[in-house]
Amino acid sequence: MRNASSRKPPVYPRWSAQCDHAYGIPFSEAVRVWEGHLFSTMEDRRRRLLKQPSGELSESDQRQILSEFWGAVRVKKSGFRQLILRDHYFTTGIRWPFAENPEREEIPFELWLDLKYDPEEDKARGWSLLEERIVTYVKIRVSAKFSHTHNYRHVAIRNLEFLLNETQSKIIRRLHQAFLNGEHEGLPAKKFMYELGLGSSDIGDYFHDQPFWHELIRRIGPGQYRLNAYGLGY
Repeated sequence: MRNASSRKPPVYPRWSAQCDHAYGIPFSEAVRVWEGHLFSTMEDRRRRLLKQPSGELSESDQRQILSEFWGAVRVKKSGFRQLILRDHYFTTGIRWPFAENPEREEIPFELWLDLKYDPEEDKARGWSLLEERIVTYVKIRVSAKFSHTHNYRHVAIRNLEFLLNETQSKIIRRLHQAFLNGEHEGLPAKKFMYELGLGSSDIGDYFHDQPFWHELIRRIGPGQYRLNAYGLGY
């Protein structure tokens, strides 16, 4: 019998510090999507409250509406940076002034702590603790933490990529559908695996060849799983 420990685990490609960032969208577009989601949520709530008969809308309700609206204005820029710091987005850029052969690289986490950025110009600048100098990035691109191809055979969680077989892609597709439908509490594995026509309700049985699958799927309770996905529109 062959010793299982002698088998080398498969190696999955990671985005390196010099990456193409194929899933990213321009920084300016990412911020517009985020701002649109932020203000549309506030506007929906404001409209619902204002539709109430004037006698039913107390002064405290009116003050709360204004407070929430201006609160949204205040976080217009700082809020996006906080999402990056919470690891919801993956960001890359090209250092400026350009080197002879400029390369796209991941923007270091510490720069976002106090980064001054201009979304419309797709650029940002901040203090590098390691280099002890101001560093500027241009042509910034942003992606959601979770990305996928149309058939879910190739998915990515931030800078970790997975090449999935047919069964694995079915599981991830179902978990992603649940996430998009707002089922953030996850799905009971026994039920949804049965619906997919799979014999075992243990997700690990189907991902034994994926050493990092726990980065892709989170167990949030007994037999309850969800996709570890964050990003634009979520």
